Amino acid sequence: MRKSVKLIFFPKNQKKNKDGRVPIYLKISFSYHLPVEISTGVYTQFGQWDPKYKRIPGEGESIENLNDQLVLIRQKVKKIISDHWNHGMITPQEIKALYCCESEMAIITLVDLYRKYINELKPKINTSMAPSTEATYETHLQKLITFLEHIKRPNILPMNFTPQLGLELKQFFINKPGRKVSPESATITLKFINRVFNFGVSLQIIPYNPIQSLDLKIKVRHDRTSLDINELKLMEDYMPDKDSKQKTKTLFLFSCYTGLSYIDTQVFCKENHIVNIDGKLCIRLLRFKNRFRKDHPDTFVPLSDKAIKLLEENNYTLPQLPKSSYDYNIKKIGEELGITKKLSSHKARKTFGNILINEAGVPLEIVSLQLVY
Repeated sequence: MRKSVKLIFFPKNQKKNKDGRVPIYLKISFSYHLPVEISTGVYTQFGQWDPKYKRIPGEGESIENLNDQLVLIRQKVKKIISDHWNHGMITPQEIKALYCCESEMAIITLVDLYRKYINELKPKINTSMAPSTEATYETHLQKLITFLEHIKRPNILPMNFTPQLGLELKQFFINKPGRKVSPESATITLKFINRVFNFGVSLQIIPYNPIQSLDLKIKVRHDRTSLDINELKLMEDYMPDKDSKQKTKTLFLFSCYTGLSYIDTQVFCKENHIVNIDGKLCIRLLRFKNRFRKDHPDTFVPLSDKAIKLLEENNYTLPQLPKSSYDYNIKKIGEELGITKKLSSHKARKTFGNILINEAGVPLEIVSLQLVY
């Protein structure tokens, strides 16, 4: 128990009932916070209270039972404070909320709360959310379950998932043998759990978010480099030894010529994306991630001769390739060609913008519009 926390039982004489009995309350207070009072449900006769020892005086089984109830309540509140101190974040108001709704919290585990949140999201999928939303949440749920099984607490209650456990989860996946993840990826899992807690608070299932004190900001590493003309020529002349590498080369080059992202190449369709404007073939750019946003109008970019040739070679279709295979192949291709820059679909988009600005002299504002940022 922290020295600054004070738990004091007292009779609330102003609430004396018709039988002359008064309720016993527990006052919780500590530094810099307004105190709160909790009804214990224990009653004593008016004037029958020991102010020095904070108990009901007298002898007999009934008196001892009442005092035992007060002792159990004190121990229960102490345990709540000990479990949820949260780096000094917890307040008397939160202690009261935890005590008062503990029975309600006991009926749902953290995993159950997570699944309840996923079910709430399902009606929004394909309307205001991407189709992959449910799968993404399920992936991070499985990570949470893996961690909880590792610490042997699969049925942990939401309010028992402390910030310390959040940090342990992060370190568990960063240092996990065989399948280590980056700190950023581990933080993303915590961000999903944080959303679940906020959902629980909104439904009044839990009194507050127990990991709200954690810093869940992700440091974005901006890579502003792009391929130069010589490096792009190396990619164009590259002769793959595998079919999957040929598909990767095609997708990467088409992104370099048009500015399409990886997911946009996977949903590419001639009927929906290619239009003829004043005798010039253009590509309709509507980023897949922004398809539900009304403030992103259609953008049309003229197709270069290289882009048209690439489409003709593939009968105006683009190969389908899993993102994991694409990332693996493009990394290997870069190593084979001696390109030291980290190749990715985003690097291809940067190359498209760089060519427009530096080679074609297109203003930055127009390039940003064409890339649909």
